[in-house]
Amino acid sequence: MKWQSIETAPKDGTIVLVCGVGCDGYFVADVKWHGDHCLMFDPCTDGYSIETDLPTHWMPLPPPPSDHQSDGASSEAVSAADGQ
Repeated sequence: MKWQSIETAPKDGTIVLVCGVGCDGYFVADVKWHGDHCLMFDPCTDGYSIETDLPTHWMPLPPPPSDHQSDGASSEAVSAADGQ
């Protein structure tokens, strides 16, 4: 996956990663578009409602991990890390 120009981002409500320059420097966020508005996830409302600074690039979300043990960790190591 590579960063792509924001002009090519899907505007159909698909959640994507974006990157841009905000007031505190670069930001990366998961967003979706609603009409012409780029909305960022708002943990206070459990929904996408905060309009972001205009991002300059986007990329699709990576697939989620299929299993927390898929990184090669043994089940004993995972159990120990989980406090079991």
